[in-house]
Amino acid sequence: MSQSDDVILIAVASAAVGVDVEGLDAVAGDGHVADVAEMTLSPRELDRFLALPPADRRRAWARSFARKEATLKSRGLGLGDVALSEVDVLDDRTGATTLVDLKVDDDHVGAVALRNPKALVRWKELAT
Repeated sequence: MSQSDDVILIAVASAAVGVDVEGLDAVAGDGHVADVAEMTLSPRELDRFLALPPADRRRAWARSFARKEATLKSRGLGLGDVALSEVDVLDDRTGATTLVDLKVDDDHVGAVALRNPKALVRWKELAT
């Protein structure tokens, strides 16, 4: 389960799963997101991040962070258990983990990490 603002994501699976949602308002401003990226992205991710136009970097970093947190959750780990720069989530498949980006809304990004290569992701929006 993950929550940001008024968005809650819940993942249910028969195998290990992790889910995360990040609000873009919580991401550092354009001038500081590059500093945060240098501390949290792997070298491959950082290269791709720095190649983006500055206007696209906040969303890109939030997407990467959501994928990292979902991956850690699927492994039974938390943010303090591993250096985020050591968790590379650039590819949709990493080892036994499949990553799926969730288009939540214009102000949030989400990701689910599944430790089952045959998993099917279904998205259902529930109204409040």
